[in-house]
Amino acid sequence: MAGDREPRVLLQVRHLDRFEQRVEHEWPLAHTQWTNFYFDFAGGALTKEPPAQPASCTFDAMGSGITFVTPPLSAETEIQVPQP
Repeated sequence: MAGDREPRVLLQVRHLDRFEQRVEHEWPLAHTQWTNFYFDFAGGALTKEPPAQPASCTFDAMGSGITFVTPPLSAETEIQVPQP
C-alpha cells in the first residue's frame, strides 16, 4: 500500500531564497528545544519575557501584515509552528 511508504512527518523549511523539504520520524521533533516567545506590540519585537504592559495592534487583513523582530540570534534557529 502506497500510504505505508509516506514519511510520518514532512517539513517544508523556509529559507530566505528557497524551501527545503525534510523528512522527520516523529512530532514533536525529539531534538526540539522549546522556547516561549511573546509578542511585544508596543516595541514591534518578539521577546523571551512577557511585555511589562498589555498592548494590542490592528492591521488590514488584506495588507502587508505585522512584522516582529528579535535581536540577532547567536546560532542558526528553526522555528516550528504546528498547523492545526
